Amino acid sequence: MQTINIKKFGFATISLMLTVLMSLSFVACDDDDDSGSTGFALESFGPSPAMRGGELLFVGRQLNKVQSVEFENGVVVSDLVFETDEKFSITIPMDAEPGYLTLHTSSGDVVTKTKVGFTEPITFTSFSKAEVRPGDELTINGEYLMSVTSVEFASSNVVDTPFVSQTKSLITVIVPDAAKTGRVCLSDGSNRVYTSDTLAVTLPKFASLSKTENVYPGVDRITINGSDLDLVYRVVFPGDVEVLTEDKDVEISAEAITLDVPAMATAGEIKMYPLSDVECAAGSIEVVAPEVDKFADLDDAGMFVLPEDIWGTSDAYFLGSEYTLTGKNLDLIESVSCGDGSTTEFTLNEDNTALTFKVPAGATTNNWTNDFGCGGQMYSSWQNGFIVSVTSKQGVTEKVGVLYALWGEQLWGPGVVDYDAAQGVVTISGPNPKLTSYISALTLNGIDILNASTTVMEADQGSFQIYVDPAYMASCAVACKFTNGVAGSCSVTFNDLNYPILTSISTSFVAGNLLEVGGKFFTSGSELTLEMLPCDASGNISTGEEAIAVPDLTILDDTRLFVSFPMTLSGTYKARISNENGSHTYPDVITVAGSLKTVYTGSYTLGYAHDLGGNELGSLDGVSAINIYFDYDDIGDSWLGFIIQDYTGNVTVVAQWDVSSDILNAKKVVFDGDRLAAMKAADPDWTICGGTNVTNLRITKIEYEY
Repeated sequence: MQTINIKKFGFATISLMLTVLMSLSFVACDDDDDSGSTGFALESFGPSPAMRGGELLFVGRQLNKVQSVEFENGVVVSDLVFETDEKFSITIPMDAEPGYLTLHTSSGDVVTKTKVGFTEPITFTSFSKAEVRPGDELTINGEYLMSVTSVEFASSNVVDTPFVSQTKSLITVIVPDAAKTGRVCLSDGSNRVYTSDTLAVTLPKFASLSKTENVYPGVDRITINGSDLDLVYRVVFPGDVEVLTEDKDVEISAEAITLDVPAMATAGEIKMYPLSDVECAAGSIEVVAPEVDKFADLDDAGMFVLPEDIWGTSDAYFLGSEYTLTGKNLDLIESVSCGDGSTTEFTLNEDNTALTFKVPAGATTNNWTNDFGCGGQMYSSWQNGFIVSVTSKQGVTEKVGVLYALWGEQLWGPGVVDYDAAQGVVTISGPNPKLTSYISALTLNGIDILNASTTVMEADQGSFQIYVDPAYMASCAVACKFTNGVAGSCSVTFNDLNYPILTSISTSFVAGNLLEVGGKFFTSGSELTLEMLPCDASGNISTGEEAIAVPDLTILDDTRLFVSFPMTLSGTYKARISNENGSHTYPDVITVAGSLKTVYTGSYTLGYAHDLGGNELGSLDGVSAINIYFDYDDIGDSWLGFIIQDYTGNVTVVAQWDVSSDILNAKKVVFDGDRLAAMKAADPDWTICGGTNVTNLRITKIEYEY
């Protein structure tokens, strides 16, 4: 009796098989032809993907020439079943592998242009070892593994083909550095199969620390002992301070990691991480912290309190003052703060028990009511206090005391001043012996004078000097701002003066002109002297040049006078006025244009019309010559002439030049001598006109020369 074994399939399995069978397709081969369009040709084969043990059908022309079919892994099938000369089939061997097919014919070999694929149930059976280290070789055993194209570990690290080795029943791969413990996924590009077993990936294991208590951040070097520690790529100290094991100062092996404790490390647990970034414990430490002796009394609530005799204290501190903190482990201090200003510049003694710092430029006073808990608001104009705090390298901030700053950074004004006309300098002082090093802005009557040449500000001085011009105001306001934002101010009041002062004078004019000058205390009863002092553009008076006297003064009243400046002036000057009681120098630089005065610039086309002349250009008094500049488009064939006539049409001057004259090349004519005398006789009714064969002659500028 024959026994038939019937394999039972569930509904889900049958559905899956139907889906697979429906997905099989034939593959077109684009005529794998070796004899032209009428000769041998493979047009298609299939199905693909196919099932091992199933049928593979080939369709084409003159396929009866095929003698055998070879799979890519060398498996050859010679048992061909022909239906016709155009169609045959083979049974797929169980050991065939996916890939290109080679058809051996009586005329030669033909390789398909497409690959055959198989529908295979990738099956996992076991790992070669239950636990691996990153970098180890791992063999995965199973069935139909030749179609696997990638192996993915739990860390999402993917290893693609080619593998170390691959057959139908095994795959050998290198475990990635960042692999994690978990199941492994096998993929053929379309299907993903997870292993039923979990692969354990070795992690670094902690055993002990070489030092756990009184660890000195930034100084101590400790060793983490354990196993597989060479897998660690970073160590994180408490305080979230990271050290990479690839750093040159780190010594690492499978049994130990030796490294410096970072200066910013705090107390707590140390963590270490392999490339998979799985957190692994590495012990815990207690660190040493700076201990600063408090230098102000504390109340029961831990608030600083004022000394009983606050006004009698001699300990006054200002910006730039030095103070020394005492305590232990002071080299672990990162910064010292006074209010909102901090500094990282300080000096330490040899055993780190004393730290000397300067009150920083940005130090600010604090609200005593909030920060000290005293019974009333202490106004900054009475008493300022810098609350001193230290911040450790571990980022911990602690208040340690108060520095008292009597009267803050205020300025002391000089009160009523008998103004020294010869020096013109007022001295401003303050309580800070280094006052000038911490002034960031300085104004006099609202005008910035910090960098002015008339301000003497020597570094590390408790006072400074400024030039104050009493001409502007009997009482001058001096204001400053310090580097910590505190404002200082004072006023300067002058006694009545009995010498003349200049308050206004044109800062740019032509020598020889009559000018009005404004001032104070111009008295006709005493002789006034006005002098011009040669100086540079910045107002620095030249010491090697003598002052030029201005002799002709006409006093209108005590605030106004007229003056005619000498023709010899040309350049930059400062004006100084004086009488027997004293003198005053005008602060602004005066520019004198010399003895030339431009009376016309433009483009006046020369013709016989008389509309450019004395009425528009000004009087000829004191003029020694008139320079006329011109331009033109083209030279004519005869002459160039200027005619000067009055408004009644009478010609007073005729000047004519031939076109070959140098006058044309210079583009300038000069009227002086008799011609100028004739023009002065007609002044102010003279006008310029003329006739010319020069094309489009234009007057561009007229100068009076004195």
